[in-house]
Amino acid sequence: MSSLESNPEDTLKALGDAFGISSPSDTGQETSDSMWESDDETSKRITELEGRVKGYDQLHKRQALEKQVFALKEKYGAFDEKELFQHALRNKIGNLEAAITHMRYGAIASKAQKLEQEQSRLEAKRGASVVEPSGSKQAGSSRRTVSKPTSIREAFENAKRELAS
Repeated sequence: MSSLESNPEDTLKALGDAFGISSPSDTGQETSDSMWESDDETSKRITELEGRVKGYDQLHKRQALEKQVFALKEKYGAFDEKELFQHALRNKIGNLEAAITHMRYGAIASKAQKLEQEQSRLEAKRGASVVEPSGSKQAGSSRRTVSKPTSIREAFENAKRELAS
């Protein structure tokens, strides 16, 4: 005869102890309590295992992220990781390589816009009329070329003619 047939209660208790399951007693109340305790222990163990799995997932994701950042730094040079992460979140960009490209494009585009504005101001200055040392010209007025006076009398005559015109 097997031990299960000869002494089922002790056999079940030994098996339960071997596998970490509490054995039910003969009374119905204790059986119910024991089942609840077993369910509570199982639920605690499941919660603990889920926590461990979640921790491993977070660790794996963090390592993958660090690896991706390292590869991006090799490809694009040094950059601020926190700034990249904030830029990606702010603009809802899921790919870090796309985020760094977008971030750097914005910086380059603003520099280009400033250079264009500076260039247009420079061209506007170059296109402005030149101020002559003899005074400003009014639209429609014509100036005769006056030779340099050789005497005070010539200078006075030239000045009278200039005022009269």
